[in-house]
Amino acid sequence: MKVYYDGCIVDREEVSEVFEPGFLYGWGVFEAMRVYQGKIPLIEKRINRLIQSAQVIGLNPEEIDYKKAVLKMLSANNLNNAYVRITLYKRRKQTGTLIYVDSLGYYPASLCGKGFSALISSYKRDPESLNSKIKSLSRLENQLAWNEAKNKNKGEALLFNRHGFLAGGSRSNGFLVKDSAVITPSLGCGAFNGITRAVVIELCKNKGINFLEKKITKNEIFSAEEAFITSSLLEVMPLIECDGINISDGSEGGITRMISSAYIQYL
Repeated sequence: MKVYYDGCIVDREEVSEVFEPGFLYGWGVFEAMRVYQGKIPLIEKRINRLIQSAQVIGLNPEEIDYKKAVLKMLSANNLNNAYVRITLYKRRKQTGTLIYVDSLGYYPASLCGKGFSALISSYKRDPESLNSKIKSLSRLENQLAWNEAKNKNKGEALLFNRHGFLAGGSRSNGFLVKDSAVITPSLGCGAFNGITRAVVIELCKNKGINFLEKKITKNEIFSAEEAFITSSLLEVMPLIECDGINISDGSEGGITRMISSAYIQYL
């Protein structure tokens, strides 16, 4: 059978992979991580989460040594500091596995001290959706929110839930500092149960910093003393401006700097 594909008429067999359910319906999960000098912090936790997420959506991943496979890919591509993504997707007869690595060029080191600007996205997050609980391939709202940010030259888009409370970023978790306490949206608000998020919570407790999970309104973002976002790729990134309004004095705050330094030491 012939099909039209990317401007050409080809045999369906030549592009058979795009007819698998993982591609047709976004039926799959992924995990992204950073490599530091050939080492991958927290990889065991990330692989465990990947497999558990796959099982939630009915996939049965093949039994492979993911860490060994990633290290092979790094060697084959001659990379030492890199971005890694593992994708597990639904095939009609089995679970597909795709692992790729690339140089980490998304977030220049110069941004770490300067910080990110953000906008409040027009898209809403459903706290009950699986997309708030697993890293699904079906991430259209997140991607559209991210596209909003890129079109406005912003580093991130903040999504609120349908009740008007902050859920998190399109590809990050959000934190504020108020009255010298670190606060973040609860999982019930739609925050993703991220591994980096969990590390930051642990670091706050170890440093004796007051920490709260609560419902966060838009006004609380603009009245915060500090703000930052987290992910495995971003690490701990200061958030200095949102919707054209500086957060505090528009620079990285002391508590953010402390947590960022502690996170790097932890890794």
